[in-house]
Amino acid sequence: MSENGQAGVLDRPLRTLGLPVRVRGALVREGIGTVGELAVRSEEDLDLVPGFGRMSLADVRQALAGLGLELSETSWYETPEGRQWRGEHEQARQVRMAAFTGYREQQEERDRRLERIEGAVERIEGALERIAGALEKTGGGSR
Repeated sequence: MSENGQAGVLDRPLRTLGLPVRVRGALVREGIGTVGELAVRSEEDLDLVPGFGRMSLADVRQALAGLGLELSETSWYETPEGRQWRGEHEQARQVRMAAFTGYREQQEERDRRLERIEGAVERIEGALERIAGALEKTGGGSR
């Protein structure tokens, strides 16, 4: 691919890759909006994206391979000023990860509460069945 052709590909918006909406949404929330912004990221960079897992990574690799591109092998790049880390917003990313972890913990707590409630409902239903059975035996259940 010519340098001009490659530049055109790198400037394309992510939506042109045909990625699943969930994957594209996670990337956009991370500030990645073009093919070029995605191609300069490493697997380690994408591992830090909340909601981005193995399947998402496979989707990205396949989409980039279709354009003759691949993810970067490093999380840094060289500039005239020296080596720069791609995660220049690392602190913000860590805050988002902490929020995501907090959200996951809240989900787990909600799941535990729901299990306790479901157990209580099952016990109540059992008690109601026993009461109904006792009423039927004593004749109190018919009117």
